[in-house]
Amino acid sequence: MRYYTRKAASNLALSTPAAEIVVIRNEDMLSRFMARASCNDGIALRVKSFHVNFTATITGLGLLRKCILLLQNIEDLELHLVKLSPSSWIHVLRRVRFKKLQFFSSNCPHDVLAPFLSAASTMRSLQLLVGCGSGQCHLEGRALPLLTDVTAGNACITSVVDNNPVERVVIIDVGICDNLAFPFAIKSLSASTSTITTLHIDFDPDHRDILRQLHEVAPELTALKLVERQRPASLIRAMDFRADLCDVVVRGTMHSHGASTYPASPNFTASSYAHRPPW
Repeated sequence: MRYYTRKAASNLALSTPAAEIVVIRNEDMLSRFMARASCNDGIALRVKSFHVNFTATITGLGLLRKCILLLQNIEDLELHLVKLSPSSWIHVLRRVRFKKLQFFSSNCPHDVLAPFLSAASTMRSLQLLVGCGSGQCHLEGRALPLLTDVTAGNACITSVVDNNPVERVVIIDVGICDNLAFPFAIKSLSASTSTITTLHIDFDPDHRDILRQLHEVAPELTALKLVERQRPASLIRAMDFRADLCDVVVRGTMHSHGASTYPASPNFTASSYAHRPPW
């Protein structure tokens, strides 16, 4: 099972024999690949990792759909398409099924994605780069028995994590309720039924008692990454928080610089902290 960043996928695509990894960045590249695949059925069947990352609006949806239908042996699939309407997404993914798919990353709307995921019983890692906005997530109740790794926005994370054996969670900013992202994430995690051991989450400088809140909702954490969205006048707060993190584990006790302390998970070994500049 292979999970690649875009840069890694591009580099490997240049060196991997038998074209197991294919990266498509524009319609010309898609047309060239399809021209080869149409002449030789083995070309598409050898592909195990397929990455479509368009920065411009695609016009050849029919060609993309035809290409995807040829990829019967892929394990990794990225579909990042800009300015695509829900009806266009439906056209691309309608009745598409993969028997070996383990990793999927996309900015596809969740209402379109739901039927696709219902048939993805081999899925292990899922990256959802858009959210559902207000109301219930369209992926609520989707059972993925092998799913262990989820990246999603705070409003949808619980809908995907619940009732699935998820251990690693990355909560990202999808532009919805941005200033309330951390509180929403905590609320989502508190309602989760999964045992989360790895967590990557963003927070704002004005959020307090972060470690205590995370410990309460995810007591089995063994790895934690916190990313602060840096804002004006937040540098002093950042220095204070670095000191807090240095004291996360002290003689088996996780605590803050305040008066209150709380027990640490016995498996908690490390955490990391970083700044993220405002967009």
